[in-house]
Amino acid sequence: PINRLKTLVSWYSRDVTNKASAKYLPCPKPMEVVPHKQTLYGLWHITDEKEVIVVEGTLDAWRLGKGTLATLGIDYTQQQMYLLSHFKRVFIIYDSEDAAQLQSNKLADSLSLLGVEAISIDLEGGDPADLSYSEAESIKKELTG
Repeated sequence: PINRLKTLVSWYSRDVTNKASAKYLPCPKPMEVVPHKQTLYGLWHITDEKEVIVVEGTLDAWRLGKGTLATLGIDYTQQQMYLLSHFKRVFIIYDSEDAAQLQSNKLADSLSLLGVEAISIDLEGGDPADLSYSEAESIKKELTG
């Protein structure tokens, strides 16, 4: 579920069986109150944090926990950049694939132009969703204290 102001506005799902033809399934556009790419997954959990971690997908966000937002893919929108521009510091942890790292760096550069301290983090061969609980906690503690 993707919520805004305690209201369900969209949803995004992932096949965990690896049997479906599509790995990800977004809410059909006619059913969305707010298009999923016009918000950030997890934004409803953010209260007064000045810094956040940004990842690609929901499983990544679940692994890193509260204070983590997902752009729901490596392609981000101007609306998502606008929402991220309200934070003082943003750590971007996309998958280690070349295309994802390129987008992570691009997002960090774009946010920097908006006055945000934005840092792209490369896990060097990993996916945030594949981190162990202790690895995820260690990374969060290192980044956000």
